[in-house]
Amino acid sequence: MSAAPQGARDRPDADPWDAAPPQVARAADLTAGRVHAAALAVLRSASGRLLPLLESARIAVEEVTRAERGSPQAPRRACRAGCSSCCYLAVSITPAEAMMIASGLRRQRSPDELAVVRQRIHATAARVSHLPIEQRALARVPCALLGPDGACTIHAFRPLGCRGWTSFDAKACETALNDDRPGHDGPQDALLYATAGAASDGLNAALREAGAPAGNCEFHAAVLVALAALETEPPHRSGASAENAPTSEWAASALPAAFAACPRVTSERLRSG
Repeated sequence: MSAAPQGARDRPDADPWDAAPPQVARAADLTAGRVHAAALAVLRSASGRLLPLLESARIAVEEVTRAERGSPQAPRRACRAGCSSCCYLAVSITPAEAMMIASGLRRQRSPDELAVVRQRIHATAARVSHLPIEQRALARVPCALLGPDGACTIHAFRPLGCRGWTSFDAKACETALNDDRPGHDGPQDALLYATAGAASDGLNAALREAGAPAGNCEFHAAVLVALAALETEPPHRSGASAENAPTSEWAASALPAAFAACPRVTSERLRSG
């Protein structure tokens, strides 16, 4: 995952951080390592199947939140509530993030409200979950969880990718959307972008090592799987030892296969290259 948009080095007025200096790469490596170690410890020791997933996602989010608050480029971010151009783009998430989002929705909404939201997620998934990045931008279909005022309705528990994608120019984002391009190509917060990618990588590595559901799934499809899982998965472990519990517990669960069946976010450009 590149730490800054291509071409950032070529602008004469570029912030030194736009060029993705070595400290960005070092910070990303450290983030991936910390998330992997902490998430793996939780996945191997915490009770239940779903609680460890939620806790591992929380660990990754905390790492990105620290970067969000401490990045030297934070003052340059143009991102505000209601600027929703990026909410029309493809988003991939880990199963742990999907569980975090589904859990947040259940806390946030009444049963009737959740049923409506679930229908909207299902309808959006049917329209966009199979589309590559480029076609997703062309579709002009907003995220199912974007509010009518253009604000994210799950901002407090949004995915890592959404946390890491920023812009220093809101008009550049609007132009990219109007031009049917999958995201702006201007400068963004290099440290935050790299940290979000590294946190996702570290989380996925821990999930795979623990035998838990892993991989990068299309956002809407994964949240539907997670919502269903919260209704059917037992909350606590059946007494397996901490050493072998993840493998044996997940082997008895349908959840890994359900997430594995989720569409992946792909790119026409990469496939044709």
